[in-house]
Amino acid sequence: MFLATAAVRHRPYLVLYSGGLFVAGWAGIWIWVPAADARLAQALATDLARLAVVGLVAFALFIAVSRARSTLVKSITEARLRANLSRYFSPQVVDRLAHAGHAARAFRSQKAAILFADLRGFTALTEKMPAEEVAAFLNEYRRRITEPIISHRGVIDKFIGDGVMAVFGVPQPGPDDARDAMLAGVGALSAIAEWSRERTAQGLPPVRIGVGIHHGDVIAGALGDENRLEYTVIGDPVNTATRIEAEAASLGASLLISAEVVDAAPGMDGELHLVALSPRFLRGRSRPVRLYQPKAEAKAMSASDENPMALEPQLSEPPASDGANRWPMK
Repeated sequence: MFLATAAVRHRPYLVLYSGGLFVAGWAGIWIWVPAADARLAQALATDLARLAVVGLVAFALFIAVSRARSTLVKSITEARLRANLSRYFSPQVVDRLAHAGHAARAFRSQKAAILFADLRGFTALTEKMPAEEVAAFLNEYRRRITEPIISHRGVIDKFIGDGVMAVFGVPQPGPDDARDAMLAGVGALSAIAEWSRERTAQGLPPVRIGVGIHHGDVIAGALGDENRLEYTVIGDPVNTATRIEAEAASLGASLLISAEVVDAAPGMDGELHLVALSPRFLRGRSRPVRLYQPKAEAKAMSASDENPMALEPQLSEPPASDGANRWPMK
Protein backbone atom coordinates (compact mmCIF):
# COMPACT_ATOMS: atom_id res chain seq x y z
CA MET A 1 0.00 0.00 0.00
CA PHE A 2 2.84 2.40 0.83
CA LEU A 3 4.62 1.62 -2.43
CA ALA A 4 1.43 2.16 -4.46
CA THR A 5 0.68 5.46 -2.70
CA ALA A 6 4.20 6.78 -3.29
CA ALA A 7 4.09 5.70 -6.95
CA VAL A 8 0.74 7.38 -7.61
CA ARG A 9 2.06 10.61 -6.07
CA HIS A 10 5.11 10.50 -8.41
CA ARG A 11 7.56 10.50 -5.51
CA PRO A 12 10.36 8.10 -6.48
CA TYR A 13 12.44 8.55 -3.35
CA LEU A 14 9.43 7.82 -1.16
CA VAL A 15 9.04 4.57 -3.11
CA LEU A 16 12.69 3.74 -2.49
CA TYR A 17 12.43 4.73 1.17
CA SER A 18 9.28 2.65 1.77
CA GLY A 19 10.70 -0.42 0.05
CA GLY A 20 14.10 -0.05 1.75
CA LEU A 21 12.50 0.42 5.18
CA PHE A 22 10.40 -2.73 4.74
CA VAL A 23 13.36 -4.82 3.58
CA ALA A 24 15.62 -3.48 6.35
CA GLY A 25 12.98 -4.12 9.02
CA TRP A 26 12.37 -7.65 7.81
CA ALA A 27 16.11 -8.34 7.63
CA GLY A 28 16.57 -6.96 11.16
CA ILE A 29 13.85 -9.25 12.49
CA TRP A 30 15.36 -12.22 10.64
CA ILE A 31 18.78 -11.51 12.21
CA TRP A 32 17.45 -10.93 15.74
CA VAL A 33 14.88 -13.77 15.93
CA PRO A 34 17.29 -16.78 15.79
CA ALA A 35 18.58 -15.88 19.21
CA ALA A 36 15.06 -15.91 20.63
CA ASP A 37 13.21 -18.65 18.78
CA ALA A 38 14.78 -21.07 16.29
CA ARG A 39 11.40 -22.26 15.01
CA LEU A 40 10.27 -18.72 14.20
CA ALA A 41 13.58 -18.07 12.44
CA GLN A 42 12.99 -21.13 10.26
CA ALA A 43 9.51 -19.87 9.38
CA LEU A 44 10.85 -16.43 8.47
CA ALA A 45 13.51 -17.97 6.26
CA THR A 46 10.80 -19.39 4.00
CA ASP A 47 9.65 -15.80 3.23
CA LEU A 48 13.00 -14.66 1.85
CA ALA A 49 11.67 -15.06 -1.71
CA ARG A 50 8.77 -12.73 -0.91
CA LEU A 51 11.20 -10.27 0.63
CA ALA A 52 13.32 -10.34 -2.56
CA VAL A 53 10.20 -9.72 -4.65
CA VAL A 54 9.29 -6.69 -2.49
CA GLY A 55 12.80 -5.32 -2.91
CA LEU A 56 12.81 -5.79 -6.68
CA VAL A 57 9.34 -4.28 -7.05
CA ALA A 58 10.40 -1.24 -5.00
CA PHE A 59 13.50 -0.76 -7.17
CA ALA A 60 11.54 -1.17 -10.41
CA LEU A 61 8.90 1.30 -9.20
CA PHE A 62 11.66 3.73 -8.25
CA ILE A 63 13.06 3.68 -11.80
CA ALA A 64 9.61 3.90 -13.44
CA VAL A 65 8.37 6.72 -11.20
CA SER A 66 11.63 8.64 -11.64
CA ARG A 67 11.23 8.55 -15.41
CA ALA A 68 7.52 9.41 -15.22
CA ARG A 69 8.24 12.34 -12.90
CA SER A 70 10.97 13.60 -15.24
CA THR A 71 8.57 13.42 -18.21
CA LEU A 72 5.87 15.22 -16.23
CA VAL A 73 8.25 18.01 -15.22
CA LYS A 74 9.36 18.45 -18.84
CA SER A 75 5.74 18.60 -20.00
CA ILE A 76 4.90 21.24 -17.40
CA THR A 77 8.00 23.24 -18.34
CA GLU A 78 7.17 23.08 -22.04
CA ALA A 79 3.57 24.12 -21.34
CA ARG A 80 4.83 27.09 -19.35
CA LEU A 81 7.25 28.04 -22.10
CA ARG A 82 4.50 27.76 -24.69
CA ALA A 83 2.25 29.93 -22.55
CA ASN A 84 5.02 32.52 -22.33
CA LEU A 85 5.58 32.29 -26.09
CA SER A 86 1.89 32.80 -26.77
CA ARG A 87 2.21 36.22 -25.13
CA TYR A 88 4.51 37.22 -28.00
CA PHE A 89 2.70 35.30 -30.75
CA SER A 90 -0.89 34.31 -31.32
CA PRO A 91 -1.83 31.10 -29.44
CA GLN A 92 -3.26 29.62 -32.66
CA VAL A 93 0.02 30.22 -34.47
CA VAL A 94 2.07 28.86 -31.56
CA ASP A 95 0.03 25.63 -31.58
CA ARG A 96 0.40 25.27 -35.35
CA LEU A 97 4.16 25.83 -35.26
CA ALA A 98 4.56 23.46 -32.32
CA HIS A 99 2.67 20.62 -34.00
CA ALA A 100 3.72 21.17 -37.59
CA GLY A 101 7.43 21.76 -37.02
CA HIS A 102 9.28 22.36 -40.30
CA ALA A 103 6.06 21.74 -42.23
CA ALA A 104 4.75 25.07 -40.90
CA ARG A 105 7.28 26.86 -43.11
CA ALA A 106 5.50 25.65 -46.25
CA PHE A 107 3.41 28.40 -47.80
CA ARG A 108 -0.13 27.74 -48.86
CA SER A 109 -2.80 29.74 -50.66
CA GLN A 110 -6.01 30.40 -48.77
CA LYS A 111 -8.78 32.90 -48.15
CA ALA A 112 -8.38 35.33 -45.27
CA ALA A 113 -9.73 38.64 -44.01
CA ILE A 114 -7.19 41.37 -43.25
CA LEU A 115 -7.83 44.17 -40.75
CA PHE A 116 -5.63 47.24 -40.36
CA ALA A 117 -6.18 49.73 -37.56
CA ASP A 118 -4.28 52.96 -36.98
CA LEU A 119 -4.37 55.51 -34.19
CA ARG A 120 -5.24 58.96 -35.49
CA GLY A 121 -2.94 61.83 -34.48
CA PHE A 122 -0.48 59.63 -32.60
CA THR A 123 2.41 62.10 -32.97
CA ALA A 124 0.36 65.02 -31.64
CA LEU A 125 -0.80 62.92 -28.69
CA THR A 126 2.63 61.73 -27.64
CA GLU A 127 5.13 64.38 -28.75
CA LYS A 128 5.22 65.97 -25.29
CA MET A 129 5.03 62.73 -23.31
CA PRO A 130 8.10 61.23 -21.59
CA ALA A 131 9.20 57.89 -23.02
CA GLU A 132 7.73 55.99 -20.05
CA GLU A 133 4.31 57.55 -20.60
CA VAL A 134 4.43 56.80 -24.32
CA ALA A 135 5.17 53.14 -23.55
CA ALA A 136 2.32 53.00 -21.02
CA PHE A 137 0.00 54.69 -23.52
CA LEU A 138 0.85 52.22 -26.28
CA ASN A 139 0.48 49.24 -23.92
CA GLU A 140 -2.99 50.38 -22.91
CA TYR A 141 -3.93 51.07 -26.53
CA ARG A 142 -2.76 47.65 -27.65
CA ARG A 143 -4.54 45.94 -24.77
CA ARG A 144 -7.80 47.67 -25.62
CA ILE A 145 -7.67 46.95 -29.34
CA THR A 146 -6.41 43.37 -28.98
CA GLU A 147 -9.32 42.13 -26.88
CA PRO A 148 -12.06 42.40 -29.56
CA ILE A 149 -9.72 40.95 -32.20
CA ILE A 150 -8.83 37.89 -30.13
CA SER A 151 -12.42 37.41 -28.95
CA HIS A 152 -13.48 37.11 -32.61
CA ARG A 153 -10.81 34.52 -33.46
CA GLY A 154 -8.43 36.97 -35.04
CA VAL A 155 -4.65 36.64 -35.08
CA ILE A 156 -2.48 39.67 -34.36
CA ASP A 157 0.03 39.53 -37.19
CA LYS A 158 2.08 42.50 -36.02
CA PHE A 159 2.17 45.82 -34.24
CA ILE A 160 4.08 48.66 -35.85
CA GLY A 161 4.06 51.64 -33.56
CA ASP A 162 0.41 52.64 -33.25
CA GLY A 163 -0.68 50.41 -36.15
CA VAL A 164 -2.19 46.94 -35.87
CA MET A 165 -2.46 44.23 -38.51
CA ALA A 166 -4.83 41.37 -37.74
CA VAL A 167 -5.69 38.32 -39.84
CA PHE A 168 -8.84 36.23 -39.68
CA GLY A 169 -8.62 32.73 -41.14
CA VAL A 170 -5.14 31.61 -40.14
CA PRO A 171 -3.83 29.11 -39.50
CA GLN A 172 -7.08 27.45 -40.61
CA PRO A 173 -9.64 29.33 -42.77
CA GLY A 174 -13.31 29.15 -41.85
CA PRO A 175 -16.68 30.24 -43.21
CA ASP A 176 -17.02 33.08 -40.67
CA ASP A 177 -13.65 34.80 -41.19
CA ALA A 178 -15.11 37.85 -42.93
CA ARG A 179 -17.90 38.12 -40.38
CA ASP A 180 -15.42 37.86 -37.51
CA ALA A 181 -13.25 40.58 -39.05
CA MET A 182 -16.21 42.94 -39.36
CA LEU A 183 -17.34 42.32 -35.79
CA ALA A 184 -13.77 42.74 -34.56
CA GLY A 185 -13.49 46.07 -36.40
CA VAL A 186 -16.71 47.35 -34.84
CA GLY A 187 -15.60 46.00 -31.46
CA ALA A 188 -12.26 47.76 -31.74
CA LEU A 189 -13.99 51.06 -32.48
CA SER A 190 -16.25 50.56 -29.47
CA ALA A 191 -13.34 49.67 -27.18
CA ILE A 192 -11.30 52.72 -28.20
CA ALA A 193 -14.38 54.96 -27.92
CA GLU A 194 -14.87 53.74 -24.35
CA TRP A 195 -11.19 54.41 -23.60
CA SER A 196 -11.53 57.87 -25.12
CA ARG A 197 -14.47 58.66 -22.82
CA GLU A 198 -12.43 57.53 -19.83
CA ARG A 199 -9.52 59.73 -20.88
CA THR A 200 -11.79 62.73 -21.45
CA ALA A 201 -13.25 62.30 -17.97
CA GLN A 202 -9.69 62.40 -16.60
CA GLY A 203 -8.91 65.59 -18.49
CA LEU A 204 -6.76 63.81 -21.09
CA PRO A 205 -7.01 64.21 -24.88
CA PRO A 206 -9.47 61.86 -26.61
CA VAL A 207 -8.27 59.09 -28.89
CA ARG A 208 -9.63 57.79 -32.18
CA ILE A 209 -8.72 55.04 -34.61
CA GLY A 210 -9.39 54.21 -38.23
CA VAL A 211 -10.01 50.67 -39.48
CA GLY A 212 -9.79 49.17 -42.96
CA ILE A 213 -10.86 45.59 -43.76
CA HIS A 214 -10.42 43.51 -46.93
CA HIS A 215 -10.87 39.86 -47.90
CA GLY A 216 -9.18 37.76 -50.55
CA ASP A 217 -6.63 35.11 -51.50
CA VAL A 218 -3.39 35.31 -49.53
CA ILE A 219 -0.31 33.16 -49.04
CA ALA A 220 0.20 32.05 -45.42
CA GLY A 221 3.40 30.62 -43.98
CA ALA A 222 6.57 31.26 -42.02
CA LEU A 223 9.08 33.73 -43.45
CA GLY A 224 12.68 33.86 -42.30
CA ASP A 225 15.72 31.69 -41.75
CA GLU A 226 16.90 29.24 -39.12
CA ASN A 227 17.57 32.05 -36.65
CA ARG A 228 14.23 33.81 -36.81
CA LEU A 229 10.86 32.98 -38.31
CA GLU A 230 7.74 35.09 -38.70
CA TYR A 231 4.41 33.45 -39.43
CA THR A 232 2.50 35.91 -41.62
CA VAL A 233 0.38 36.36 -44.72
CA ILE A 234 1.38 38.04 -47.95
CA GLY A 235 -0.46 39.01 -51.10
CA ASP A 236 -2.38 41.79 -52.78
CA PRO A 237 -5.28 41.68 -50.25
CA VAL A 238 -2.83 42.80 -47.57
CA ASN A 239 -1.77 45.80 -49.65
CA THR A 240 -5.39 46.59 -50.45
CA ALA A 241 -6.32 46.51 -46.77
CA THR A 242 -3.59 49.06 -46.01
CA ARG A 243 -4.88 51.26 -48.82
CA ILE A 244 -8.42 51.02 -47.45
CA GLU A 245 -7.22 52.10 -44.01
CA ALA A 246 -5.33 55.00 -45.60
CA GLU A 247 -8.48 55.94 -47.53
CA ALA A 248 -10.42 55.95 -44.26
CA ALA A 249 -7.84 58.40 -42.89
CA SER A 250 -8.13 60.66 -45.93
CA LEU A 251 -11.92 60.70 -45.63
CA GLY A 252 -11.92 61.14 -41.86
CA ALA A 253 -13.83 57.86 -41.55
CA SER A 254 -13.58 55.42 -38.66
CA LEU A 255 -14.34 52.23 -40.61
CA LEU A 256 -14.20 51.24 -44.29
CA ILE A 257 -14.97 47.71 -45.44
CA SER A 258 -14.43 46.39 -48.95
CA ALA A 259 -17.23 44.80 -50.95
CA GLU A 260 -15.25 41.53 -50.94
CA VAL A 261 -15.66 41.35 -47.16
CA VAL A 262 -19.37 42.11 -47.34
CA ASP A 263 -19.86 39.52 -50.10
CA ALA A 264 -18.08 36.89 -47.97
CA ALA A 265 -20.38 37.59 -44.99
CA PRO A 266 -23.97 37.66 -46.32
CA GLY A 267 -26.36 39.64 -44.17
CA MET A 268 -23.73 41.46 -42.17
CA ASP A 269 -24.23 44.70 -44.11
CA GLY A 270 -27.76 44.88 -42.77
CA GLU A 271 -26.78 43.77 -39.27
CA LEU A 272 -24.10 46.47 -39.02
CA HIS A 273 -26.14 49.07 -40.96
CA LEU A 274 -23.56 49.48 -43.70
CA VAL A 275 -24.11 51.54 -46.83
CA ALA A 276 -22.14 51.43 -50.07
CA LEU A 277 -20.03 54.39 -51.07
CA SER A 278 -19.42 55.45 -54.63
CA PRO A 279 -16.56 53.43 -56.16
CA ARG A 280 -13.24 54.98 -55.24
CA PHE A 281 -9.70 54.78 -56.57
CA LEU A 282 -7.19 53.77 -53.92
CA ARG A 283 -3.62 54.99 -54.02
CA GLY A 284 -1.59 52.84 -56.40
CA ARG A 285 -4.68 51.09 -57.83
CA SER A 286 -5.80 51.40 -61.47
CA ARG A 287 -9.32 50.13 -60.82
CA PRO A 288 -11.92 51.54 -58.44
CA VAL A 289 -12.97 49.54 -55.39
CA ARG A 290 -16.36 49.32 -53.78
CA LEU A 291 -16.34 50.27 -50.12
CA TYR A 292 -18.91 50.16 -47.34
CA GLN A 293 -19.20 52.41 -44.33
CA PRO A 294 -21.47 52.63 -41.27
CA LYS A 295 -24.62 54.49 -42.22
CA ALA A 296 -24.15 57.26 -39.64
CA GLU A 297 -20.74 58.22 -41.03
CA ALA A 298 -21.81 57.81 -44.65
CA LYS A 299 -24.33 60.63 -44.29
CA ALA A 300 -21.54 63.08 -43.60
CA MET A 301 -19.82 61.99 -46.82
CA SER A 302 -22.82 62.14 -49.10
CA ALA A 303 -21.82 65.50 -50.50
CA SER A 304 -18.37 64.30 -51.57
CA ASP A 305 -19.83 61.10 -53.01
CA GLU A 306 -21.95 63.18 -55.37
CA ASN A 307 -18.85 64.87 -56.78
CA PRO A 308 -18.53 63.84 -60.45
CA MET A 309 -14.73 63.80 -60.11
CA ALA A 310 -14.88 61.12 -57.42
CA LEU A 311 -14.02 58.36 -59.88
CA GLU A 312 -10.95 60.10 -61.26
CA PRO A 313 -7.68 58.47 -60.20
CA GLN A 314 -5.88 60.48 -57.56
CA LEU A 315 -2.41 61.32 -58.76
CA SER A 316 -1.21 62.75 -55.48
CA GLU A 317 -1.01 60.85 -52.23
CA PRO A 318 -4.05 61.38 -50.01
CA PRO A 319 -3.33 62.92 -46.62
CA ALA A 320 -2.95 59.97 -44.28
CA SER A 321 -2.79 59.75 -40.53
CA ASP A 322 0.39 59.15 -38.61
CA GLY A 323 1.53 55.68 -39.51
CA ALA A 324 -1.00 55.17 -42.26
CA ASN A 325 1.73 54.67 -44.87
CA ARG A 326 4.28 53.02 -42.64
CA TRP A 327 3.01 49.50 -43.21
CA PRO A 328 5.45 47.23 -45.07
CA MET A 329 4.01 46.24 -48.39
CA LYS A 330 3.32 42.53 -48.79
